[in-house]
Order: sequence, then C-alpha cells, then structure tokens
Amino acid sequence: MPEHSDSVLQKNPIEKPPTMRTYNDSMTKPKWIGWLRIIALVVIALLYGGTALLTLSDPPDTLRFVNVDFYTYYAGGKLFWQGNNIYSGDLTGRLLAAEGLYYDKGSNYIYPPYVAAFLAPFTQVLSGKALGFLWFFIMLTALLGAVWMAVLIFFPDEPPNRQRLQWLDWSILALLYVPTNYSYFVGQINPLLLILLTGFLFCLQHGRDRLAGLLLAAAILIKVAPAIFLLYLIIRRRWTALVMALSLSIVGLGISLAPLWGQWMNYFQIALPDSTRLVSHPANQSISAFFSRLLVASPFTNPLIVSSSLARVAATGAALLLLAISSIATYRTSRDNRAGILSFCLFLVTMVLISPLAWENLFVLIVFPLLAIFYLWPKLSSIEKGLVVFAIILSIVQRLWAPHGVAPDETPGLNNWTLLMSLLLYSTLILYTILRRHVIPKIRREAEL
Repeated sequence: MPEHSDSVLQKNPIEKPPTMRTYNDSMTKPKWIGWLRIIALVVIALLYGGTALLTLSDPPDTLRFVNVDFYTYYAGGKLFWQGNNIYSGDLTGRLLAAEGLYYDKGSNYIYPPYVAAFLAPFTQVLSGKALGFLWFFIMLTALLGAVWMAVLIFFPDEPPNRQRLQWLDWSILALLYVPTNYSYFVGQINPLLLILLTGFLFCLQHGRDRLAGLLLAAAILIKVAPAIFLLYLIIRRRWTALVMALSLSIVGLGISLAPLWGQWMNYFQIALPDSTRLVSHPANQSISAFFSRLLVASPFTNPLIVSSSLARVAATGAALLLLAISSIATYRTSRDNRAGILSFCLFLVTMVLISPLAWENLFVLIVFPLLAIFYLWPKLSSIEKGLVVFAIILSIVQRLWAPHGVAPDETPGLNNWTLLMSLLLYSTLILYTILRRHVIPKIRREAEL
C-alpha cells in the first residue's frame, strides 16, 4: 500500500456498505419514518425553544441552572474588561448577583483567557441575558454546522438533496441526544469545539492540512484537551497539519503572554489546579471521577477505601491505557479515509473521558462518534445494535442523578450506589468498543488472522 502524504486527496473514498439503506431513499422509505421525523422536530422545537426562552426570563428555582455556565463566561468577559481577576470566584459571584444572574458557587471561569477577552467588548453593550440568548443560537448553529460537515465526510458522493435530508435526520439524532440538550441548557461552549474538531477532520480528508492545523490550534487555545490530536497527527503522519497546529498554538500563546500576563498567572495558579482536581460529583463522567467516587470521601458517595493517591494512580493508568489503545488502533489501520475517520472518533472519545472534569455537557462531543456508529449501522451485528440502544438508554438514565448532585444531603440513601453514578461513562465506553472493532477494515483483520 502506498505511503500517505499530505497531498493525497480522497483516492480511497469511504466505503459504502452494499446493503445500506438510508432514510434518504424515497423509494423504500416507510411512511412512518416521515411521521416520526415530524414528531421529533416538534419535540426539538419545544425543547430547545423553551430553553432559549428561559435564557431571557427569570426561571423558577427548579430551573435555576439555565445558562449557568455561560454566565461564568460573561462574568469572565466583564471582569477582563475591568482589568480584574477573571478566575476569582468572589468577584464572579458579586458581579452576577448585582445583575440578578444565578451563580453556582465554585463554578467559575476555568479556561485560558481568550474566550473572556473575546466576550469582553460584547459584555459592555449587551446584558447577560441578552448575550446568553445570542450565545444559545450561535452554539446551535455550530452544532448544526458540525452535523453538516459530518454528512459531507460520510456521504461525499451523494446528491445534494440526499445530503440535505441526511443532515436533517442526523441533526434530529444529535439534538435528541441527552448530553446535547444539557449542554444547551447550561450554555456551554462545547458545540464550538465540536465544529472546530469536525472541521479539522473534514480538512484532513480533503488534503487541506494547513486549514486543518489552524482549526485544531483554535480548539487548543479554547481548551487544552484537543492537544491530544497532535498525537493523532503524528501517528497519521500529517506533518503539515501538525506543524501548523503546533506553531499557531505557540504563536497564539506567545502573543498573549505580555498583554495578558496577569491573567495567565491567575490561570496557572487558580484555574489549572482547579480543573485537574478529583471531583466525585455524579455529573462528572470522567475516568478520574469514576475512581474518585470509589476512593475519595465526598458528600455524594461512600468510598470503598479512602485514598486520593490511589485514585490518581488508577485514573492516570486507565487514561494512559485508553490513549494507548486508541494510538495503537490508529497506527495499525490502513491509511485510507475510512480508517482515519474512525480512529479520529477513538481519539475524540479518549479526549472526553480522560479530561478530569468531563461534565455531562462535554459529551456533546460524542455526537460525531455516535453519528459514525449510525453510518456503520448496516454493518453492526445484532448484539452491537442492541448495545448501541442500551448505551443511549444509559445516557438518558444518567440525568436521573441530577437531584443527588444538587442536594446530596437530601438523598443520603443514594451514596451507596456509587457504581451506578457513571452510566454516561459506561455508555461512551460501549460506543468506543464498537468503534474500535470497526477501525481496522475487515480485509486487514482477516489477513492478520
């Protein structure tokens, strides 16, 4: 097989299963699918329309967390404009209280200062609620754009009308995925990461490696976690994209160091340690949270033994193991587009699960791997299809832990059910396992046997 180079375009297009039937086939499409699509769109309109209206209103106490994460971005932007410490919980709480915006104590701005710097001028002309409403639709556009690029990645040769219908169906699936809805409820920035990383893959698939590197650098400057894809580029030998992403990240950091020196010092002294701590909260679905619930005392769980050191060692070992599995699978695959797409999914899942603070809203990034599984659906065995359905059910049931996460003192009996607090983690690992099985093309697996 010829070596891959940056200049190679889609010489090996994504193989399309010969028995594949999609909702796009108007000749074979059952009528009930059309009705199901209409019902789903009505549910989505009510769900997301209601969330958008809540961002402009004074929600009841039971819905007080609406846009709570965006308000920390808003406070960070306003504090940045004032020249204050954007990572200060005390300043954040007082600023939000003065504007009548809900503040979840301990939930502060924890990202590099770029997002706060970008939002700063807008905080001077728009109120927190108005800017939050606008933010909601910007993030919604980002998600729908990411789904459209996913369609172009998986169905590059389909007629435009079929691509549009596939986009509609996949958008419905993405918006009905529970972590997606939760991400929009709290006003998270993660849909922006999703479109940047999907665009990164799209550019790689089309040989536009410089633009791919630019998009990856932008994602890294927003959150550090996407830096994991530098390893992905090394394994895939996409040197142009690697050099571009690494150099632009370094340049972006270097240019901001002098004017933002004080904020960067606050980031390294306050935000970075805070974002790498062990957190046992049931909404945290990271690998480290799984072990912290087993081994660290907290209001949410009754640990088997108390040893934070052991929890860190176990979490680090599990994270390295998952990263190694993804790296080896990527290295062993043939260098065609299909293998590159699925190995990208493995790295994306790995990035989410090894993040110390993988709150449920971060799992909106799993939308792309989930769409990859739906693309592979005709190739899945009956057992795999059942596991996918089970994984989706787990992602829904996970939300039932929300009351315990908000008020653990009122639900003390749930502290003993530690293993059931990681349902979204289990769900994602199931999807990961299925994707891992399909990364290596069948012909390659048979040759190895």
